[in-house]
Amino acid sequence: MTDYVNSVIASVVSAICTKTSVAPLERLKVLKQSQIYYNRNNYNKSFLDSVKYIRRNEGLKGLYRGNMSNLIRVTPTYMLKFPLNEYYRGIFGVDTFENLLKSGISAGMTQTIITYPLDMMRTRMSLDNKMTNNYNGYYRCARNIIANEGFRALYKGCLINFTTYPLYVGLQFSIYDSCKEEYGIFSGTIAGSIAQSLMFPGDTIKRQMQINGLDNSGNKMNGLIDCVRYIFRNYGVLGFYHGYGINMIKVVPEATIQFMVYDFVRRNLIAKTTSE
Repeated sequence: MTDYVNSVIASVVSAICTKTSVAPLERLKVLKQSQIYYNRNNYNKSFLDSVKYIRRNEGLKGLYRGNMSNLIRVTPTYMLKFPLNEYYRGIFGVDTFENLLKSGISAGMTQTIITYPLDMMRTRMSLDNKMTNNYNGYYRCARNIIANEGFRALYKGCLINFTTYPLYVGLQFSIYDSCKEEYGIFSGTIAGSIAQSLMFPGDTIKRQMQINGLDNSGNKMNGLIDCVRYIFRNYGVLGFYHGYGINMIKVVPEATIQFMVYDFVRRNLIAKTTSE
């Protein structure tokens, strides 16, 4: 029980430190992915030009718009992801790469079922004021989604996420645990870069599904297959990688901070418990 509590505390600290440190990059990635739905290119220029556009359109606070909703989303996500990974590692036994992968996938699947609506709302609350103003605040966001699109809309995009996200978590944990002794603090970056690169198209598809039909405007895409066709027809293969560049800039500090803070806090909590 003590080990579980230590893991939960370390997860919360890791979530807050990680997501706050990369919040402007996280929002810019969401905006780059979301503008596909609107057939716009406000965020297709350089990183600095995109930042200037956000400042001009929404002020400095715009760089952190959606960060609180992301923290509300990611705190329970991390609280589940890390402890569940430890739990499933105990079930699958010896830490071979295969068992580490299965543990991570199992943790990702469990986590997705429980926390997906928070991810859905985070996306809509991160949109800029030229896209919509109807999803500011968790209560208003949830109320508008349910009133206009029904309760099931909280799970828009869940199918593709349930297909790709558990594998992302599995790859992230298994690669990290397999190479952390040899590469140290760089193992988080290596694991995050590989996992996110492989699973990024799924994240882009999920994003389109999450904003499909917002503001009671009717659906542009009728299901997952139609969404894939829509992106490919309008943007080609590269359309599935909108925001990938900024994501790769983000993944270096994000993955490093995530694992480093978690391991540091958990290790110190365990040491403190042992000494008492």
